[in-house]
Amino acid sequence: MRLGAGSRDVQSRNAFLTVNAPQLQITDNVGRSLGLVIGGFCGSVGADGEPITRVLTFSIALDVGRTVSDPSTLLGGNADALRRAGLSPDTAQGVRQVTNAVGLPLSGGGIPSARQQDNITWLGRVDDIRDSLRTLTLTTFAWSSKEGALAFGPLVAPAAGGAQQQRTGGTQFMNGQYKGAGYRILMQNCLAISSVQDRTTTVCESPRRHGARAFELRRHYQRCGDAVARW
Repeated sequence: MRLGAGSRDVQSRNAFLTVNAPQLQITDNVGRSLGLVIGGFCGSVGADGEPITRVLTFSIALDVGRTVSDPSTLLGGNADALRRAGLSPDTAQGVRQVTNAVGLPLSGGGIPSARQQDNITWLGRVDDIRDSLRTLTLTTFAWSSKEGALAFGPLVAPAAGGAQQQRTGGTQFMNGQYKGAGYRILMQNCLAISSVQDRTTTVCESPRRHGARAFELRRHYQRCGDAVARW
């Protein structure tokens, strides 16, 4: 059966916002010292419809979020948090005195005092709907995350922490065509490109970068009604 062009005429817009208020979270002093109280927000918007009637449909979504907490470190924090981590407050005080005496920095400029993570996600898709026996689809994806005060904890000095930034992106184009008698054979060609990047920065070390890029070309045949598909 061949469907008429432009049969998908529903359009929608939506938006959501979630706020994580620390004032509404209940914990004890140890929990607060360990950074279990998290504040932040998450907002997302999305839309779908037909930018060109009977020709193209689209669907997009954007998500933005942030979380913030205040974990303890070796330089400060609740005494009970230090004990639960296996270190007495007197020992922690002695470590701070010794490092100050020998000139070993436990903190420094540019080191964040709070753990903050920012995330951004994008997903978009465009479809050609002029012919139901042929599908043309373009999909894009992007994600970025940045986190500071990495590895903070009761037994960790701020100078041993760091920051991490991750990025992922990709694009995929798919062409599908029904062929043969009764249009029972589906042939699909897929072209995909992706990239992944990871960058970690610490106070005592130079930035470490990791990345990967991929290119993929795939063809798929499937006979509708048969038990076996050939890739």
